[in-house]
Amino acid sequence: MEILPLFTTLIQKLNYVPSDELIDFVHHYYSINKVKLNLRSSRNGWQSPPFKILPLSPVYKYIEENIYLNCDIRQTKAWINVNTPGAYNVTHTHPNSDYTFVYYLTDSDAPIVLDCPDTFARYNHIVSV
Repeated sequence: MEILPLFTTLIQKLNYVPSDELIDFVHHYYSINKVKLNLRSSRNGWQSPPFKILPLSPVYKYIEENIYLNCDIRQTKAWINVNTPGAYNVTHTHPNSDYTFVYYLTDSDAPIVLDCPDTFARYNHIVSV
């Protein structure tokens, strides 16, 4: 038996300059909610519960106008994730999603690291053999 990679994962990178309103909103929301922990994939960081982030509306519009898709996009969940120095997110998936968008704001040189989304499926295939 031979296992061959067949499909690739496409990543589109869009450059969007955040508005001051969005930055101020995130700082304010975090400052009044940071004691309420909602740790899903964050380690030593903080995550909000999913909610409608109104200042993201221009970002959604930008994505819809610049993404390479031949279908409508329906945004269903968004949340704020704050990682202070030493914090990180563990590898995770977003089930029941055809597309996942990450709006990564940082004031450091730390890169965003993405794993191949097929890793879990490949693991299940290997284990089932």
